[in-house]
Amino acid sequence: MTLRNLLLGATMLCASATPAIAFAQDAAPADDSAVAVDDADYGNDIIVTASKRSQTLQDTPVAVSVTSAAQLEESQIRDLIDLQTAVPSLRVSQLQSSANTNFIIRGFGNGANNAGIEPSVGVFIDGVYRSRSAAQIGDLPNVERIEVLRGPQSTLFGKNASAGVISIVTQKPQYEFGGSAEVTYGNFDAITVKGDVTGPISETVAFSIGGSYNRRDGYAQDLKLGTDVNDRNRWGVRGQLLFEPTDALSIRLIGDYDKIDENCCIAGNVIAGPTVAITNALAGGPSVDANNPFSYNVYNNFLSSNEIENYGGSGQIDYDLGNLALTSITAYRKVKALTNQDSDFTGADLIGENSQDLGINTFTQELRVTSDFDGPINFLLGGYYFNEKIRQKNDIRFGTQFRPYGDQLIRAASGNALNVALLEGTFGALEGAPTRYLGTFFRAGDGLDEAYRMKDEAFSIFGTLDFEVTDRLTLSFGGNYTKDRKNFSTNVISTDTFSGLNLDAPQYAPFRNQLLFQGGLAQTIGGPSVLNLGRSATAAEIGAFAAANPAAFAGISGQVQAFANANQNNPAANPLNGLKAFQFLPPFLNVPNSVEDGKTSDGDFSYSVRAAYEVTDTVNVYATYATGFKASSVNLSRDSRPLASDLAAITAAGLRTPNLATGSRFAAPEESTVYEFGIKGQWDVAAVNVAVFKQSIKGTCSPAPASPWPTPASSRLLASSSTGRCGRSRG
Repeated sequence: MTLRNLLLGATMLCASATPAIAFAQDAAPADDSAVAVDDADYGNDIIVTASKRSQTLQDTPVAVSVTSAAQLEESQIRDLIDLQTAVPSLRVSQLQSSANTNFIIRGFGNGANNAGIEPSVGVFIDGVYRSRSAAQIGDLPNVERIEVLRGPQSTLFGKNASAGVISIVTQKPQYEFGGSAEVTYGNFDAITVKGDVTGPISETVAFSIGGSYNRRDGYAQDLKLGTDVNDRNRWGVRGQLLFEPTDALSIRLIGDYDKIDENCCIAGNVIAGPTVAITNALAGGPSVDANNPFSYNVYNNFLSSNEIENYGGSGQIDYDLGNLALTSITAYRKVKALTNQDSDFTGADLIGENSQDLGINTFTQELRVTSDFDGPINFLLGGYYFNEKIRQKNDIRFGTQFRPYGDQLIRAASGNALNVALLEGTFGALEGAPTRYLGTFFRAGDGLDEAYRMKDEAFSIFGTLDFEVTDRLTLSFGGNYTKDRKNFSTNVISTDTFSGLNLDAPQYAPFRNQLLFQGGLAQTIGGPSVLNLGRSATAAEIGAFAAANPAAFAGISGQVQAFANANQNNPAANPLNGLKAFQFLPPFLNVPNSVEDGKTSDGDFSYSVRAAYEVTDTVNVYATYATGFKASSVNLSRDSRPLASDLAAITAAGLRTPNLATGSRFAAPEESTVYEFGIKGQWDVAAVNVAVFKQSIKGTCSPAPASPWPTPASSRLLASSSTGRCGRSRG
């Protein structure tokens, strides 16, 4: 059920079907032939601002999709996640929470799973950059159109548009009273309510205010908690004031607030993993609904939660000087995201908490001047300033049943030779304190307390020059110089006792010697030169052999003991190496330190060259070469590690922590290039758009899953539990 235009009365919306020619995943009827509201004629020009100046869609030499307000309504597109159903080559994936949503254009995109990784697809609403997905995914406001630009757009949009841009343009306040209202109802008791009103305050001031409410029951069932999960619950308000004191001056003020409070997200298990029997026993019944790839049933100990607040304001000033137009856009935004997840995805209480408290404050300022000369040359020149502060606190802790779970894992890995209690007593005794570690390994409530901070400051100078060689041929040149600086710091504290032990430490040599001797003796006696069992001999078999062959046993024992003595301090032969896989949360080397300064500094000049030719009044062709840039990304997660090249200096400075591994603190900048050729045809009854391209990105940083936990089953992605990780290398 849909009720519209309660204030305006009924309005007829007409749209025509569009014949399509698609090529290289980048041409479709919904793209460059989108129908604006109340347009039923392909001959009507659609005005877009993809190039930061008003142009018709037909004349814009960029691969751009435009989705109008009418199309959004007809397709029931509520947010940017739904937009992928209408825009080819756009993919939107939601990861382990509502705040972690990834936008991908032409197969390129990243940045959702780690606050330090900026996205490669820039999202702008009314010219204001939304730097993280938590600030991008609210329900769409009163939209006029959405433009999706493919390929690197750094020339005009700066450092974080190396894969493309999604630009949302909302409707301005009107000087005639009007408005609209909409109510929809769907399955899972989905209810959406939207409304807006606009009108004049005076002859030179107009306003608009709108709001939305969107809720839905969960579509998955938690059989342990007896409730539905993966629901939807979000609302928002948005207000605007438009001042036009003169024909030349326009001031537009926008303020908005939206909130998400949802139980999301969970993971269904595709196949039963090797530890399902353990988790089932700990849970006292089924712990996962495994071996059913189409199941939406899960077992959790607590509801995963997502609370996101996103608000801000912007002011846009436009001043018309005749042949020149000045534009200033000033904006401030704040995002708060609080999430918690039962990240073991089982009915056993293995991970008691995996929470994140994220705060992002962003200030942006853009100034630009655009020419509109009658002569052959026109230009755009601008500057952009970006200042962002990120504060992030994470906690991950063992649940009440991780200790028995870890005990079973260690027993299985050691052939039942080792267990948690034995290890606690042995390590304590070898340190001269037999009770030191009793009850501490995998203790409930232990884990990691993580705190991260990052400040990002950037500025850019950009411009374009258009030269009309003839009435039909236009050459365009663009450039953007960007300077980006980041400072980041970490304060991560591990309370995981077992992960803090150095299993290669000299004081544990007697234990390693004992294990080497026992293991070597069992292997030798069970081997082909003695009993030829095809496996290690058991204690009983060793005893029987020793009783029957005392001289041979003495010789073998001497040889094995000599090997154990020679290798008890050899890390490569350490019989405890298998236990290192269970040191999930080792001590963290924090940044900055005397070796790592916690800073990045990048500068880049991106450019573009385009040629556009009007073959006929209805057919245009264009060719483009463009480059793109994204500044260094910082790995703000527990996976952050020093570079291998810094390890020697860290060791020399006495900073090395137990079990310190190498990896990456940050990823090098992304550098993208595209070669593109396009044809745009528009007639009264049809539109055809074809784009052929070759695009590449070097140095891409992927938020690939990187969970430190042994999982009881393989999960399909209703959600992911990873924090993401970065690589420094380019590829």
